[in-house]
Amino acid sequence: MNTVGGRSLVFALLIILMTVTSGIAVANPASAADGDAVYRVAVQQNDTDRVQNETTPHRNPDNYSEDGDLNSVEGWLSDRLSTQLGESAIQLSEGEYELAKDYVGEEYRERLGQYVDVAGETNGESQEDEFEEAGEKQSRLSDTVQEYRETKDEYEAAREAGDEERARERARELETLANEIDSLSGSVRESYDKIENQTNADLSEADTAIENVTETIQTEQAAVREQSFEKTELTLTSERETISFLEPLVATGELRTAGGTPIANEEIRLDVGNHTKWVTTDSAGAFTARVSSDRRTTIDRRTRRPVRA
Repeated sequence: MNTVGGRSLVFALLIILMTVTSGIAVANPASAADGDAVYRVAVQQNDTDRVQNETTPHRNPDNYSEDGDLNSVEGWLSDRLSTQLGESAIQLSEGEYELAKDYVGEEYRERLGQYVDVAGETNGESQEDEFEEAGEKQSRLSDTVQEYRETKDEYEAAREAGDEERARERARELETLANEIDSLSGSVRESYDKIENQTNADLSEADTAIENVTETIQTEQAAVREQSFEKTELTLTSERETISFLEPLVATGELRTAGGTPIANEEIRLDVGNHTKWVTTDSAGAFTARVSSDRRTTIDRRTRRPVRA
């Protein structure tokens, strides 16, 4: 870390904190070493921040204990990062995707950089990794939820137009997006828990917002599965499960609906090591495949038709 630069930033932030707390506006961003960053810190201070920061007004920062001052600045930055995460989550729950991303965008990253500099000068445990991960994944979550919504509109339009093939393609895309949303939201909420455990942040409202968004999408996707996916059962019979290049395997199988009806003329994908083999069922839903691999491996099988578990 550049210690001189870090201390300059800390000193500038201390001046901003004390000046704004005392009610004096900072209008000249060129008066500090990092003018642009300090200006944004100053103009976004609000009444809540004034209450939370109890630094005595009009005191010379050189008269303070250095560790105490740094801890105060670190706490203030941590609070601002938490606030922006919370606002982002609320905007996401309201469908304001661009605003949701803005709250964890460039300004969030700049403030995180300030937090990292200040935290490096204190003895406390920094949460920079959790703040960074939460911001990045929350931004990705906003993008993915927005993509899900747009794809869902295309899916509904295809169904209304009677375009079954396009509707099924969009249903597959929606399934992938719904799974990604579930994974991202879980990671974001886990970061919330870690941040709350190590700071004074209260992210309960943000956590609820993310949970509601995820549950809504999972409910909608369950309906998509019911409308577009057919549950299938694939049986595969072979003399052994492991194969190699010198020992190719001949496998036979059948593809049927859950009710036992054969599915004819359906493509089935067999994943063999790094290779993929496609076979097509006959009129009785049966198929035969001869597969080999450049290394000893075990086969996996999937159907191109969506499968509802």
